[in-house]
Amino acid sequence: MVSNSPADSGSDEVMYEEVEKIRRATRPPALTILATVLVGVLIVMIGGLASYYYYNVQSQTGAGAKSIEEQWGVIALSTNQLTDAFDKLDKFEDMALEGSNSFETTLNKTNGQLRDVLYKLDGAGGYSLSDNVFNSRLTNFLDDYIAYLREMGRVIEKGRGSLVKEIGDIDALKTLSDKMTESYDNLLVADKGKVINTPLSRDLFAIAGEVEDFVQTYLDDQKTKTDADDTEKTAANEVSTKFMQAYMGKDVVAMRLYLTKAAEAEFNPGAVQEETAEIKSYKITDTRKLSDTKIELNATLTKETPDGVTVTDKRLFVMLKQSDGKWLIDSYKSV
Repeated sequence: MVSNSPADSGSDEVMYEEVEKIRRATRPPALTILATVLVGVLIVMIGGLASYYYYNVQSQTGAGAKSIEEQWGVIALSTNQLTDAFDKLDKFEDMALEGSNSFETTLNKTNGQLRDVLYKLDGAGGYSLSDNVFNSRLTNFLDDYIAYLREMGRVIEKGRGSLVKEIGDIDALKTLSDKMTESYDNLLVADKGKVINTPLSRDLFAIAGEVEDFVQTYLDDQKTKTDADDTEKTAANEVSTKFMQAYMGKDVVAMRLYLTKAAEAEFNPGAVQEETAEIKSYKITDTRKLSDTKIELNATLTKETPDGVTVTDKRLFVMLKQSDGKWLIDSYKSV
């Protein structure tokens, strides 16, 4: 019978402890495993988020660029319609014509379309126009373009109301045109992504200069017309003055020389001869040219009665131009 000696027992215990040490040294702690797992999960999540962010950013950027390209097409088409409508005008007065086919109608339509584009691109379309330099300059250009069209509308209203008296009355249009041109050029410089695939016609930026030419021609014509009208009114005034001088002298023969045939038929020489009040003065107070063949003038006669009383007689003269170019009195009634 073999028995375990104390020496053998001690030896086994030592061996067991050594084995346990080795086992503990080679076994990974639970905390280490957990940390490893967490790191792995984080890596996977970060990768997924990065992919998701990249996909969405790229998608939004692509959609935004596509949206801008589409809306730029609207701007280009509307601008072409505007320049085509302007090309049909021959003079400043044509700008003030009204109707569905008028330049003003096309102008208002273009203005509305540009406002719609600005609204769609900045907010409604989900693509903010303040994101980068190009988009910011596109906003500036649209703002300047709309302001320019608004001023063009004011010029048309001034023309319709005969309120354009000098070339300086349209200075604001030229100033806004220059500003719009600068904004457009800056936009082209910033278009690194070649979003603008249809450049605007340079005819747009030449309109203000052509309007200026229209207005200058209009003002020159108005001056010529005014000078001609003044000449006609002066001639009519001279006829009425000569008639009244004959009237004051009771020269009925001379008076007939200044009357139309219709007025001469109603002329009563006896009434002139029997006039008891003495005409002391005759003054023209207003002369109006109503047409190429008709002028009206207001005059005041100052008379003195035989008993020394001064009275005033206001007269309305209607003058008609004859085929030979002379002005004659058709009526001279009291008013």
